[in-house]
Amino acid sequence: LGNRRIHPRHMAAVERFDAGEEALTEGGQTVLISCLLNRGACCLRLKRYGSCAKDCTRVLELDPKSVKAWYVLPH
Repeated sequence: LGNRRIHPRHMAAVERFDAGEEALTEGGQTVLISCLLNRGACCLRLKRYGSCAKDCTRVLELDPKSVKAWYVLPH
């Protein structure tokens, strides 16, 4: 029962983060990092490990010291 509640929210959040990523420009790097990290965390909960790793890796390219990216990155 709990998964039924979680998954739709996380899937909707991934879609919103996708839209946010597309709307950002270079000047919004901090917001882009935040969107990527949050989308990565949602993908992790949805067991979309490849998408999670892609988002976290992109964050680490922008900010190699991102503790959250290293934490969320699936191993």
